[in-house]
Amino acid sequence: MGNNSSSSRTGIGLKLDQAGYQAGDVLKGRVYLALRQGDPVLRNLRAIHVLLQGAENVEIERHIRDGSGSSSKTKNVVVDRSTRVFVRTDLFLAHLPSAKSGAAKVGDSGAGQYEYPFQYRLPDNLPGTMHCSHKDCRSFAEVRYTLTAYLAMEMADQDDQPAVQASTAVYVKGRRPNEVFVDIPIQPLRAETEAFPVKTCCFWNKGVVHLGWQIPSPTPYPGETIPVRVWGNNQSSVDVQYLWVRCVETVHWKAADETVVAHRNTNGHIAGRPSQKSVRRVLAEQKIGVTRAQGLWQPVYETGRHRDSTLLQADDQTLLTAHLRLPKESRLSYAGRLVRVHHTLIVTAVTKGGCATSSPESACQIRILPAVDHQHQGPDAGDATISASMPLAAHATSPLNPTAPTANLVYGSDNTTYDDILQAQVLPDDWKPSTADEIILPEASAVFVDDGVSPASIPLAAGTNRAPSTATPINDTSGSLHVNVAAATAPEQHLLDDPEDVFSNFTETARRPFPTNAAVAELRRVVTVCPQNLPAILEDPSWATAVQNLSPRDLCTVLQSAVDPVAPRVARSLGTCMGSSLTCRHLLACLWSLPEGQRMDVVRELAPLASDLPEHQRLVEQELDRTELLNFRAALKS
Repeated sequence: MGNNSSSSRTGIGLKLDQAGYQAGDVLKGRVYLALRQGDPVLRNLRAIHVLLQGAENVEIERHIRDGSGSSSKTKNVVVDRSTRVFVRTDLFLAHLPSAKSGAAKVGDSGAGQYEYPFQYRLPDNLPGTMHCSHKDCRSFAEVRYTLTAYLAMEMADQDDQPAVQASTAVYVKGRRPNEVFVDIPIQPLRAETEAFPVKTCCFWNKGVVHLGWQIPSPTPYPGETIPVRVWGNNQSSVDVQYLWVRCVETVHWKAADETVVAHRNTNGHIAGRPSQKSVRRVLAEQKIGVTRAQGLWQPVYETGRHRDSTLLQADDQTLLTAHLRLPKESRLSYAGRLVRVHHTLIVTAVTKGGCATSSPESACQIRILPAVDHQHQGPDAGDATISASMPLAAHATSPLNPTAPTANLVYGSDNTTYDDILQAQVLPDDWKPSTADEIILPEASAVFVDDGVSPASIPLAAGTNRAPSTATPINDTSGSLHVNVAAATAPEQHLLDDPEDVFSNFTETARRPFPTNAAVAELRRVVTVCPQNLPAILEDPSWATAVQNLSPRDLCTVLQSAVDPVAPRVARSLGTCMGSSLTCRHLLACLWSLPEGQRMDVVRELAPLASDLPEHQRLVEQELDRTELLNFRAALKS
């Protein structure tokens, strides 16, 4: 029996040993319970539970016309809010026998003060906490974790009793994916040398500029200095002033897919438009003068004159190097259903002539991941996302002592710190509890992490397969990732938009069977977030073997994760890698499983690659209508 409480009503409190934890670490804390003698709540108590929940929270402010007419200048403010829970686990902490059990009268068995120490190991694939605000001060996006301790009541009386619970925000530091997916190699990332056209007034062609670059790793961490080695030459009649190297961070968020806002277009009709916001900033930049390599970057005035490409050696003095130091407050790369954080490294050859002359630009996405540091569990003291940009809340709906001064925090307060969380629950002066033994909560196998949320665990590699330029460095770096970025922009809109939501909501996603193969799950993430990286990933022998063993069902599962514009390209990359293991069974599965607007595009790409098509072509054609049959046979002849 606990010490008799002097508080006037039943309450529960929650305190963590520390404010921040890394994914996979053991979370430790205490639950404080004060039961008032004679409180009717004691008759309905069942148990104490601890609930861990991670969610993407999005708020977007928009201004729309009042709808009185197209000429109206009056605008109304509309705020869209969306929340998507991507992890939720409810854990039983302790059993509380109620007075209905007949053990004793109320006040003899239940009233008192109790403490329940506990510990729980967090899943190691949780994305890190993140917050971003728009310049309008009303729109924001965040990845937020909340730990709640609550009293579970008898089902018959659950609706009649007020909720007794205490909640606190938990800072989660993401774990570097290489610590989880140990088979993903970390290799240098090199953007292949490409010939970029130089034009004036968007029309007159002035020649080309060859440009390429390399960094030691595609996954830097906040605070790291990235050496960017740049090479190339000028084959145009325009002077190159300097090379501009920069790392750009883009945070894009939108309302849930089911939240479609009505607005009036120019014709007066009502149409639907998703609500979304973006914030872009330059994390680090450096301008490199080209004086030292003037022989390569000075303009070429004679028509048809070309410089010798053998001047470009990987260890030549003509290589220029920029050193970009990422700030410690850099956000980590993240890909979720509502929120995405992209990082792009851009190398631009700034030409003379201002906005009338194009400046060649080579860009490729990188991933900023946490540093490998097992000793540091909490947030950095210098991280700007901890206080002002990461509002936190900690409160108990039923305080332990209503007469004592409280330290409940208001959601959204800019002055909140993690020290406030540790002291957010105020205990009464006469707190003398009965302390239970420390409870080790089991690692719940039913913890669900939404498959649409990825803590940037995608292997980053190359994009399109194009022939490299003759200006590529001869001395190749063995084992590096080759990236062709001739058609890349930074960042492209289709990289920011959320891919097609394969599953309509959280409940449906939980019911839908997922492949148990880790390689299949990783491929689904690749084609969802960065499908342009798939060809280079498949060059790895381990990934090639995994793709060659794909069953028809697994192939369809991977292709369903690709958005319509890139699904045929993804299918061709997978089919080419599968080789002779691609059969008509895979084609039939695609015809039966893929969406109507996607299946024929995919089948036309895969059909010429099927090893047993001559023997079983008739079986495939039986599933097609006349128009589809004509397109199918035309694809085989091409």
